[in-house]
Amino acid sequence: MMIQRILKFWLKLIMRIIRRKRIIMEKVNYEEIPVHKFILLARSGLFMEMFDNVNEKDNLNKVQDYSNKSIESLEILIKYFYTNSIEMTADQDPKLIVDELSDAVEYYQLNAQWNFESELLKIKKQFDLN
Repeated sequence: MMIQRILKFWLKLIMRIIRRKRIIMEKVNYEEIPVHKFILLARSGLFMEMFDNVNEKDNLNKVQDYSNKSIESLEILIKYFYTNSIEMTADQDPKLIVDELSDAVEYYQLNAQWNFESELLKIKKQFDLN
């Protein structure tokens, strides 16, 4: 139990440090979100296919997003990729965010083992969005 806590602490610390270094950007409506390539590869089948089809000589450092999701939803999704929790601010419309994130599961081919859908269910219950 103690070892798990220590590992979790160090993992969060390492992820915070890594996240500060911008390796790849996801561009949405001319807005950029810093995110790391390995995070996208680990979490999304769509990005895994995208990077598999890139020539190694190409230095892909930006990814164009065509999902038509709001920047707020994508920021929440990217933050979830790092933290495994969905966090919204008080000024965000929970119904809009949940609807967009529900669509994102299929669009981005999110890997099932990360429990994203169960996190969405918690948010739906919290805001009574059933």
